[in-house]
Amino acid sequence: SPLCRTLNDYLRYYEIRGEDWERQMLIKMSFVGGSKNLYQTFYKYLQPFIYPSSFTVSPLEQIKRLKNNIEKKIGVDDNIKLQSGGIRDIEFSVQALQLINGGKIVEIKSPNTLEAVSLLSKKKLMTDEEKKVFVEAYVLYRRIEHYLQLMNDTQIHTIPEEGETLDKLVHFLNYKSVISFRKKINELK
Repeated sequence: SPLCRTLNDYLRYYEIRGEDWERQMLIKMSFVGGSKNLYQTFYKYLQPFIYPSSFTVSPLEQIKRLKNNIEKKIGVDDNIKLQSGGIRDIEFSVQALQLINGGKIVEIKSPNTLEAVSLLSKKKLMTDEEKKVFVEAYVLYRRIEHYLQLMNDTQIHTIPEEGETLDKLVHFLNYKSVISFRKKINELK
C-alpha cells in the first residue's frame, strides 16, 4: 500500500469504506501545514460523511461500544482520561452531540472541545449546568494531565496515590490538601 495516496483515493476510501469511529476522529481535523486549498477541498468534501443527515446506526451506540472496548482493555482507576466523567467521556459526549446535530446545525462544528461545548450550549443542545460541569472538569483534567506529563516526561493519565509528585500537583493546582483535591476529583466523576 502506498504511503501517500491521492486526494481522490482518500475521498473514495471514506465514501466506500469509511467507519463510524472515523467520523468521530475527523471532527478533530484541522489544518496543520501544506496546501490550505487542498485541506479545504478535502474538509469540504468530507462534511457529509462526518455529519450525515441520518445514520444507519446511532452514533450514541457506536460511541458506547467504542468506549466499552477501551475500558475492557485498560484499567481506569484514577485515570483522568478514561475514568467515568473523565476527558474521554467529555470528548465523546461532545462529539456525539456534534455528530447527531452537525448535519443540520453547521454552527456547532469545531475540532476544539471547549469551543464545541460553548457552541452546543448556544444552540440549546446542552444546558448551562452541563456546560459548566463539562468546562470545569475538562479544564481541570487537562491541567492535571499536562502537569503529570511535564513532571514525568512521559504520557501519563493516572493521578499518583501518594508521594512528592502528588503533593506538587496539589500545590500547583492551588488545593489546600490532598484530601480537598481528591474530594474535587470525586465530585467530578
